[in-house]
Amino acid sequence: MIEKILYPQGFRYKFNKDLVTELEPEQGIKEIVKHFKPGSILELGSWLGKSAVSFGKESLANNIDAKILCVDTWLGSHEYWTTYIERQKLVAESFDIFCSNIVYNGLESNVLPFRQTTKNAINIFKHYNFKFDLVYWDSDHSSVLQDLLMCEDILQDHGIVVVDDYFQHELVKQQVDSYLLDKETKKESIDDKIIIRKY
Repeated sequence: MIEKILYPQGFRYKFNKDLVTELEPEQGIKEIVKHFKPGSILELGSWLGKSAVSFGKESLANNIDAKILCVDTWLGSHEYWTTYIERQKLVAESFDIFCSNIVYNGLESNVLPFRQTTKNAINIFKHYNFKFDLVYWDSDHSSVLQDLLMCEDILQDHGIVVVDDYFQHELVKQQVDSYLLDKETKKESIDDKIIIRKY
């Protein structure tokens, strides 16, 4: 359903073995998949595919045929020109690297990329009433509060948002804490990830 709407002509992965990168398992995802068993996952910020591959592999290992929709522009965030300058050289080929990593790990039928901004993508999902069991946030640090508010409309009842970078970046922590205070709800944590439940 989602693929037919996002890609009316279909989507085909391209594979270049020279672009495949070694991806270490993303912290916390093994435990998150085992505990929550999400069947539909939205990833906001995918880059080279580390977390998408981790979600895909752990889902299959737990006999869950999860569908993982990955939203990213694959243009790099502003930090790549200010903080993580070493990543600039990867920007031009980042989408091709992502696709090659997905194919290399045999996850083409589970993972679908969608090249869009987070805001545009969520508005599209809202229009078509797409809902997800789990939203994994690893996007622009300056927009986490806005993104969390928008995600409320695309989460299934009792769904969860998993936030990366909370413990590593003060800007993310401040916005998440502000959201939690406003919503009068609490956070949970698994490894270095923050869990926010929709009640």
